[in-house]
Amino acid sequence: MGVYNSDYTANGSFASLAENVKYNEGEQYAMLVRVVDFNDDFSKKENFVFVNKHGYDFLKTCHLYGDEIIICNVGNAGATFRCPPLNMNMALGPNGIVVNDKALNHYLFMYYSSDIGQQQIKGISSGSIQLKFNKTNFRNMPLLMPPFQLINNFNSIFSVIYQHRKTLWLENRELIKQRDELLPLLMNGQVEVKQLNSDFHDKPFVRMGLCPQWALLHHHRHCRPQKVVRRCPSLRYFVSA
Repeated sequence: MGVYNSDYTANGSFASLAENVKYNEGEQYAMLVRVVDFNDDFSKKENFVFVNKHGYDFLKTCHLYGDEIIICNVGNAGATFRCPPLNMNMALGPNGIVVNDKALNHYLFMYYSSDIGQQQIKGISSGSIQLKFNKTNFRNMPLLMPPFQLINNFNSIFSVIYQHRKTLWLENRELIKQRDELLPLLMNGQVEVKQLNSDFHDKPFVRMGLCPQWALLHHHRHCRPQKVVRRCPSLRYFVSA
């Protein structure tokens, strides 16, 4: 398979990785993206793992920039994800393989998530207690490729849907951030939720579509806001098998 793929251990031996990549020590230069972060939908910031610049530079074969395909290769072998746009330096952590080809990523994600792709991954996996496969066997796995014109037609349709999902996911993260910032202030009396009236529509946060969800729930009987950013299925459910 000519598509780029790599993993955490491609950067060196376990000893060199332990020496050069230190978790949560010093500066938080880059996030180490792990399968557990996808399982949590990147919502538990307290569980994030960061590395310093030296560690990030050492992990040069598995830098992430967003939209790459991540496939778990230990434990829940075959679980398939798309790397979210976190707007920070990122590198792939252990127990995953990164696959990346900008022209093929949409197709490859659907392929590896499909019954055919999952059966192929199952065929190269082994282990009585914990299923796993290595990147060498993955690279040698046959890949069914349609004509590029068909892939281009597919990309033109799927990319619109995928971009919309990403937008909704980012909006939800912003809403969650605002909720987490406002609720403590509300609970300790630093701010008050006043009775909304007919001028609710003119509030800046409503015009921007960033009305806190708790406010909407509290006041849904009193007004009908012009724009509500709905919670959507998380990126994890959109991009995982």
